[in-house]
Amino acid sequence: MISRCPREMQRQRGVTLAVMLWFLAALALLAAGISYQARVDIKLAQLQRERAESIAAADGAIQMALLERQLAQQQMLEDQPRNFTATYRLGSHNVEVMATPLDGLISVNVAPPELLALLFAGVGGMAPEAANLLAQSVVEWRTPRTYNPGAIQANTGVVWPSGYQPRYGRLRILEDLLLIPGMNRAVMDRIRDAVYVAPQEATGVNWSTAPASVLQAIVGGDAALAQQIVQSRGEQGADLGLPPADLSGEFLLATSSTLYRMDAVVRVGGKKYLRRRWADTSASGQDGLPWSFFRSEPVRVL
Repeated sequence: MISRCPREMQRQRGVTLAVMLWFLAALALLAAGISYQARVDIKLAQLQRERAESIAAADGAIQMALLERQLAQQQMLEDQPRNFTATYRLGSHNVEVMATPLDGLISVNVAPPELLALLFAGVGGMAPEAANLLAQSVVEWRTPRTYNPGAIQANTGVVWPSGYQPRYGRLRILEDLLLIPGMNRAVMDRIRDAVYVAPQEATGVNWSTAPASVLQAIVGGDAALAQQIVQSRGEQGADLGLPPADLSGEFLLATSSTLYRMDAVVRVGGKKYLRRRWADTSASGQDGLPWSFFRSEPVRVL
């Protein structure tokens, strides 16, 4: 029988204790990791559920707003405004829907560079020189190149960065603006509510349906004056046939578009979500409804 000295036995007990402590620490880390992953999964599931709820409620409210608009047109209600706001209750959610005709917005594909420069400066917050250069870049980007030697090429004087190749074609979505040098996310977010890309576009805007952001661009960035014009449009007896003297007629058109931007705002889980869809009220969709959507943006938190 081999006897061990007390010092060796203490050393073995110390090693065993250290192994057990390391093992317990590893188990604790594993449990913490599993718990953290579970919390992340639960949070992701909650976010997905909230987004799904917001999309369902918003889309339903937008459909109801378009239906009411169609019924009003069929009943020939002349006092029905073309841009309107309505609130609907779907399930446990209140949804506010805002309809904006696209003739009141600025087309980034066909608007003249002078109007784009006013937009970038007055609403986008850019310096006038930078706004003018960016407007010229947008025009250069969207203008198709003709290779007919006899055709006259318009030259905007834009110098592109080395190795940069513009599209020389129309912008397909608003986010295409971010591909153009000089545009950034901050400016894009400021002008987003004032611009559009659609199958049918106009070079000017209809002042009677234009939101405050568009009017702000036309009046040179004066936000207070733009709000004053918006408020005057809602007054009884206001003559919408003639624009106010403060508005330059250079960029105004008496157009009436059947295309609408439909914004639905719904609160889910303590957050406000915005669902934006672009509708054509003159073309039926595949679902058989008397309107169709040519773009639906992902919901985003306001």
